[in-house]
Amino acid sequence: MGSISKRQKLFKAVNLKETEDRISNLPNSLIGHILSFLPTKCAVRTSILSTKWKQMWTLISNLDFDSSQISHPPQSNADQCEKSFVKFVYRVLLLLKVSSVNKFRLSYSGTSVNVNDWVSAALSRNGREIDLSLNVGWSDLLPSDLFTCNTLVILKLRFVALSVPNLVCLQSLKTLHLESAEFRDDESRKRLFCSCPMLEDLVLIYCAWENFLSISAPALKSLIIDCVTWYDCTEVPGYRFELNAPSLLYLKYVEYVAEGYAMKNLHSLGRAHIDLGSSMDRLEVRRSVYGISAAKLFQGISNVHSLQLTGDSIEALYLCRCKLPVLHNLTSLELGVSMVGWQLLPDLLESSPQLRTLVFEEGLLRTEFSMEYTLKWDPPQRVPACLLFRLNIIDLGSFEGRQDELKIVEYFLKNAKVLKTLRISMQLFGNKEDQLEIAQAVGLFLLAISLSTYTYDQDNDYSEELLICLVDFIGRWVVTVEIDDLGGKLGGFVWWISLVVEAAIGGTW
Repeated sequence: MGSISKRQKLFKAVNLKETEDRISNLPNSLIGHILSFLPTKCAVRTSILSTKWKQMWTLISNLDFDSSQISHPPQSNADQCEKSFVKFVYRVLLLLKVSSVNKFRLSYSGTSVNVNDWVSAALSRNGREIDLSLNVGWSDLLPSDLFTCNTLVILKLRFVALSVPNLVCLQSLKTLHLESAEFRDDESRKRLFCSCPMLEDLVLIYCAWENFLSISAPALKSLIIDCVTWYDCTEVPGYRFELNAPSLLYLKYVEYVAEGYAMKNLHSLGRAHIDLGSSMDRLEVRRSVYGISAAKLFQGISNVHSLQLTGDSIEALYLCRCKLPVLHNLTSLELGVSMVGWQLLPDLLESSPQLRTLVFEEGLLRTEFSMEYTLKWDPPQRVPACLLFRLNIIDLGSFEGRQDELKIVEYFLKNAKVLKTLRISMQLFGNKEDQLEIAQAVGLFLLAISLSTYTYDQDNDYSEELLICLVDFIGRWVVTVEIDDLGGKLGGFVWWISLVVEAAIGGTW
């Protein structure tokens, strides 16, 4: 009986230990730090847990307010909901006990002028990050101290109309993201960009400005401009873009072709993604103007090491008749799908003497046009230097095995003298038998090209030489076949090589 009593006591002790509230025993500062990772409304709700937790949320350093996420009484109208949200924000800011606010995020679709007070309250507590999504109709009510805060490191603004004050000084700002933002005038934009000496990361998405954009930032490392769907700059006569960024490592530029580019001091540029919108009628009419501008853009980024060009960019460059500069440092080139721009490919290869990797991630032809369109590919009369001495990797995506596609592959296989790897991802449709037949045909085609370009040793046995060639073929050509019916991928070598062996044994080679 005594042993049973001891066992019961042991189980009771274990159960008590398992139900012990360990979180409440943590230091208050640590609990406040943990609560900072929750939306503010959730952090405030922890006040009902116990007497100790009643004021614990006042120690949070991250404030996250979203007017669409606040609970309201049933059948509340819009005015009541807004008043409830405004009251909640004021209460949190009033009761907050921390001296420093690490992050202040506000998503608000109302029209309250109290936003000015809320942002100022966060900045007065040494705010490091401000993230605002507001109503574009009234957002110039942003406080002036937002543009003179010495502790501000990250600033993100969405759906705002910016009227930047004359006095701007953001000495610590390193990250600036503007989305769907409109500058009231060119001077506002100039003052903002010129007053951030430590700026490293700049993102402009769907932003609007007048006919001139100038960015000069000595510490800038990453720049993303994606405004083509928000503001058609080709409709603004004389639209120009100037960039001076000696520390820039990454550039993503999604815009219509401007009438003027001035790209200065981009000698540190490592990667670039260029997506030039092509207004075909305008490019045809003013081909010389846009051709010169596009050439200046590429001259400015000529030090880039890795370049990604979308299909629209290739098409725009082709229509502009742009003369490409020599890209001496370019080692990796990724090209999108273009309807009319394949005639530019020889020029791109000729302009890239150090190219080692060539990628066609989207394939060689748009799938929706593959049945009614053929590639306009004219092999260059002179083989580009990169094919002879440098290019060792080619990636082809969405390959369908069409004759015009195979023609380009054949050119690369015969002229890329140091090619080590060819990766082909085949995306085939129809019944499984047809898909496998096409995939096998492509495999045998590649093998035939390998055999035709292989240099045989006259002193060795033919079968040994064939085996050496097959091993070389397996090691170099990597082909992935996407079989739609099976919902998976098949590596192609097993049945390719089996076909070759069967043909050799049967004497049909």
